[in-house]
Amino acid sequence: MKKWLENYWYHYKWHTLIGGAAIILAVVLIVQLAAKVNYDALFMYVGDDYISAVQHSEIVKTLEDVCPDTTENGKTEINFSRTAYVGKATSASDAQINAAGEDFLSTMLHQPYYIYFIRKDAYERCKDAFVPLSDIFGENIPESAYDDKGIAFSKTAFHDSNPAFSCLSDDVVIALKEKPYIFSIFGRQRRAEAKSFSAHLEIFKSIVLYEK
Repeated sequence: MKKWLENYWYHYKWHTLIGGAAIILAVVLIVQLAAKVNYDALFMYVGDDYISAVQHSEIVKTLEDVCPDTTENGKTEINFSRTAYVGKATSASDAQINAAGEDFLSTMLHQPYYIYFIRKDAYERCKDAFVPLSDIFGENIPESAYDDKGIAFSKTAFHDSNPAFSCLSDDVVIALKEKPYIFSIFGRQRRAEAKSFSAHLEIFKSIVLYEK
């Protein structure tokens, strides 16, 4: 038996390793798909502020308090994800972090996240992907506007009223991403994407226009 195993390993070692890796990957993907949550809203932070696990939980809870139950399942669940981006890269590791961040930003129109909390350096690199404030608020542009597409988050009442955001730098801009130029060819999914954008639009407005 031992000799057979040695012979098998000698001839089929790489086949076995590759096959085993494929099985593990498949299991991981299945677990991830099974654990996928149908979120009511999706937010993305882009920058290099340190957000601890506790602070992240507080931010999630704060955002859930202003988000409606868009999935109509009786509870509100939001996703607040993070992408690292160093404004002024000074080392090789910073450059590597920014390379990954640039990859994400280059595909952001195809990402499910609509509301962005983004440091100004990163914002300037992808601002064309955001909705003009005039399309959201008409002629009544908020005083907290950073430019024609972004809001200076630190100048909003929502920021001032919620200590959970104290971990974010004053130069964070909040902006709403444009709808993808090409929606799915499937009508049902296309309608779901349009509904998601409309829901995020209203959430964005409620954050920006929040009053103490």
